[in-house]
Amino acid sequence: MSLYNYLYYHYYLLFYKWRKDDIPEWNAVFALSIFLIANIFILAFLLGHRPGNNFDPKIVGGIFGFLIILLNYIIYIRNDNYKLVAKRFNQRTKTEEKAGIAIVILCTIEGFLLPFIFAYTHGFGLY
Repeated sequence: MSLYNYLYYHYYLLFYKWRKDDIPEWNAVFALSIFLIANIFILAFLLGHRPGNNFDPKIVGGIFGFLIILLNYIIYIRNDNYKLVAKRFNQRTKTEEKAGIAIVILCTIEGFLLPFIFAYTHGFGLY
């Protein structure tokens, strides 16, 4: 859970620094959720396109996607738990902060590009 909180914190920090008049805690929840949902859709497509499986990967991915957003809401937004996460990671040094930003950038690239690369290489779309 620590890496998950770390990713959330850096998304929160990114959105907080980017637009202070917005709601960075919600933006961080959606960014983290999209990252996970993209990876779950890949897994659902892999499992759904195997011979003998009779489930629709889009429906399974959608259900898990909704559950991830709901879970992230419960973990971070409800009872203002995002403040506890921010307080916990706020004591990082500049070196740790830069390393964390690099990790978040790599995870974000993986989370957003991998589904498209996967769809392109396997010959089916995400629509």
